[in-house]
Order: sequence, then structure tokens, then C-alpha cells
Amino acid sequence: MQPSAVTIAGLLQLLGVCFFFSPPEDHCSPAPALGSWVFLLVILCFLWDVSIYPLRYMHMSGYWQLLIETVMAIFFAELGAIIIWCSLERVLYGITEGFLNMLGINGCEPSAIQYWLLGLITTAASGALLWFILEATDGMFYLERHSRKLKRNLRQGWALMSCYLRMSKAARCRAVKACQLATRKRCSRKSRRPQEEDECGEEDECN
Repeated sequence: MQPSAVTIAGLLQLLGVCFFFSPPEDHCSPAPALGSWVFLLVILCFLWDVSIYPLRYMHMSGYWQLLIETVMAIFFAELGAIIIWCSLERVLYGITEGFLNMLGINGCEPSAIQYWLLGLITTAASGALLWFILEATDGMFYLERHSRKLKRNLRQGWALMSCYLRMSKAARCRAVKACQLATRKRCSRKSRRPQEEDECGEEDECN
């Protein structure tokens, strides 16, 4: 699906706006909301990877594709968040209640132990589903690639900053002037191209 359609569906879920399914009057369970947020991320990752718009309709305007994919993304996001996750959370809540009853530490009123244990279980379940969907959609590969790129950029930036801090005042001035000169030359080369004459703007703005 298009990223804009998935983003709209995710924002509507975060805002609590529903069109196709009525949300439960009470919460699905007394568990913290972290598990449901992680499961929403699972749904969005899945929608990001699937293709719903038929190829035979690709000759039509792109607005139709955006409209259809947005409606379908909202539908599947509500289906996953309200129907699937609520049912799963209620099952996990029943299992947690039975486990606490076996230990004899569950009272009539919800306790802090019940709250945090249920939060741990629901978050672990949604986290396992997130790991599965990332593995299935090559999300782990992209995360590792971006993390390696980020680490490399941070190391290079730290090395440049350390080198700059070790310089004398005169050497720092020369380095800044050299950087400004290189930037000015790059902008002047771009301004010579007719199709990219607006990228640099006037000569004073490049300085």
C-alpha cells in the first residue's frame, strides 16, 4: 500500500476514530495500552507490505488508488485493532486471571501485580508478532541496514568533531573557509544548469 494510506489509517487508530467497527464500550482488558500500540505497529507493517490495488487498474488516476487503499487500510486496521487484538487480549486476561487464582494472590479488586503481569504478557505477545511480521516482510533487513548506516554516520561525525576540537584556532578558521569555498563552488556549478537554476537561488544565498 501507499505510505500515505497506511499513515492515515494509523493516525485514525491513534485518535480513536472508527468507521467500520464499533469499539467496545469498556476496555478490552485492564492491561496497559503498550501491547495494543505494538500490535497497531504490527498491523501497519503488514499493510505497508501488502498490495491490494489491482494491477489492471493502474492506468487510472493515482487518486483512485490512494482512495481505495486508504479505505482498505482503515478497514483492516480497525479489524485488527478492535476484533483480533481485543479477542486476543481478553484471552490473555483470562489466562492471567486463572494463573493468579492458582497462586491465591488475586483479589476481587484489580491489583498492581495483575496490572503489570498482564501488561508484560500482552506486550510480549504483541512484540513476538512484531518480530514475526518484520522477519516475514524483510523489515529486519532494512532495520539492520539503516542501523549500520546510522552507526557509520555517527562514527564519522564523531571523528570529524574530535579532529575539529583538536585543531588550533587558526586551523579551525582555515577548515571553515575551505568548507564555505567548496559549498560556494558546488552551488555555482548547479546554477549553470538551466533545469536546476532554482536550486541554489541568488549568489548571496549560497554564500
